[in-house]
Amino acid sequence: ENTPSFAVTEGPLVTLVVPMYNVALFGALFAFIGKADLSEQEVIIMDDCSTDGSLDIASKMAASDMRFKVFSMPRNSGAGDARQAAIEKSSGEFVGFVDAEIM
Repeated sequence: ENTPSFAVTEGPLVTLVVPMYNVALFGALFAFIGKADLSEQEVIIMDDCSTDGSLDIASKMAASDMRFKVFSMPRNSGAGDARQAAIEKSSGEFVGFVDAEIM
């Protein structure tokens, strides 16, 4: 009999990676992502040395929603490096990307 088996993961099923640089005006993005009804989701926000208060907005979201994790790059390196650093911190089985500038 060919019965599919499904592994049960201990961590989140989906990781959303959000590289962020000076997007305080787009703070609604975090609220939008937070409305998603995915209990098995983590959102990793990687701040690329913002200077406009973006980090404060993301940190407040993380304080109110445990699915959000906020990290900072040691120096401004660009979105690609921020994405890669966030992937290294992810624990989801699947990884997706959301750019903060799209909202």
